[in-house]
Amino acid sequence: MRIYLLRHGETDWNVAMKIQGHTDIALNSNGVRQAKSWLPFFAQISLAGVYSSSLSRAMETARLASGRAPCVIDGLNERNYGEWEGCRWHDLAAEDVNFDRRWKLPHSAPPGGESRFQLQARVHSAMESIISSHADGSEILIVAHGGSGKAVLGYANKLPIEMLAALPALRNAGVTVLHGEGDCWNIEEEMTPVDLPVLNF
Repeated sequence: MRIYLLRHGETDWNVAMKIQGHTDIALNSNGVRQAKSWLPFFAQISLAGVYSSSLSRAMETARLASGRAPCVIDGLNERNYGEWEGCRWHDLAAEDVNFDRRWKLPHSAPPGGESRFQLQARVHSAMESIISSHADGSEILIVAHGGSGKAVLGYANKLPIEMLAALPALRNAGVTVLHGEGDCWNIEEEMTPVDLPVLNF
């Protein structure tokens, strides 16, 4: 099985470095361009399924990149950051000297939000459901977010939750290609939108 993990395209809040979480922010014009740039690539692949979170920035990226309406799965949604949504990381850190340490703890949650543990649990459940619905040789597109995308990588690589924060950030409209046989997965390559250089491992 091959999974194409695509992070949604750019939004105005990405540019402003604001925390989005469950706030439903649309793609900006550059994000639309980024998503559309993948259509020739995915048009050459016989995708057995296209999945996305229920947030519009992911659903629209999936539709523009694949030419198909995605199957929406709430479990792929970005982490709920509660009262932190709309804020910027460095502003929160400036107000609390323990912020950087505390927000990375597995069971620590923003006010009104969810913890990394809760995020990982629902993403892993979503992945189990998706994978069990397809034959071994299937190729699947999954459109997610920075946080939920890292949880997908953690699922594939069987990483403990404490290691997810150390994973490189997923770029807007970047694709990570995962190849799996049975329970064993590996990253085949990482790609930026097709009008940018392709990075191969």
